[in-house]
Amino acid sequence: MTDKTKSIVKNIIKFALVLLLVYFIGKKISEHWSEIVAYEWTIDYPMLLLSILLHVITFMAFSKVWCYLISGFGYNVPLKYGFKLAYIGTLGRYLPGKVWSIFGMAYLAKKLGIKEEESISSWIIVIIFSLPTAFLISFVTLMVYPSLMTEQLRESLGATFYYLSAFTLIGSLILIIVPNKAFGIFNVVLKKIGRHEINFKITPFTALKIYIGYTISWLLFGISFYYFLQAITVEPTIPFFAAAGAYVFAYQIGFVAIFSPGGVGIREFAMLTILEPYFGSISVGIAVAARLWNIVVELLSAVVALWIKLPKNNE
Repeated sequence: MTDKTKSIVKNIIKFALVLLLVYFIGKKISEHWSEIVAYEWTIDYPMLLLSILLHVITFMAFSKVWCYLISGFGYNVPLKYGFKLAYIGTLGRYLPGKVWSIFGMAYLAKKLGIKEEESISSWIIVIIFSLPTAFLISFVTLMVYPSLMTEQLRESLGATFYYLSAFTLIGSLILIIVPNKAFGIFNVVLKKIGRHEINFKITPFTALKIYIGYTISWLLFGISFYYFLQAITVEPTIPFFAAAGAYVFAYQIGFVAIFSPGGVGIREFAMLTILEPYFGSISVGIAVAARLWNIVVELLSAVVALWIKLPKNNE
């Protein structure tokens, strides 16, 4: 089998998996359509605007952490330019493969005088820090609020859930205490798959600051979803931090599913599964509404990013 044929087969499999997930979501909607329609959906505009505002502030927080991170490469990037790079490039996540957003950011970073190798390295470091922080929040949430998981899901996961939680915690500690050794491990993996290696050294204190920055950003991200729930449902019974952690978890499941552009299908599946104990049959409606809400905020952020002009002498 040639490389071209392998690539075609992989793309067909990815497309088939996405279609399968979309079919499952559609089937769920069809099965519970009467309950979804009968539910007294609301639109609390002040709450909706608050959720959107918090969502955009979250994007700014992520951008600020990246600006701090890239300063370690010797570049002083203002927040507005960091925001532009992140939320123009981030639209590439809706293309298959997860790498297009990174290449989009690298292209824009060149206009700020940042070398492609260094900008790509910085975004790899972003992933290295953002994934464990998000999953640690997710696992802690599921431990504190086990009711987020149905009995069937808890039985299916068994001890695996605790192993993954422990692995995430240990990985986080290694990343903070000996960050450069952690980067060395990732470099071995990156070299094997033919990607850019990380040429970056940081102190444990800097690693801790980056880790805390992403933790705060993800918490804000989840909190914005809680207020979105407040905006569209009648007196949601789900606890504040349970809703926040549930959304972070569903979002990350969508992110790590490399076969699904933008996590389409898999994020909704994760969300309806984890919200079902609180919202029952309408959880699938919430999952779809949350996707639309997130797209609107991303497009709004992209419009703001387009409005921000890079320095003329660098363009």
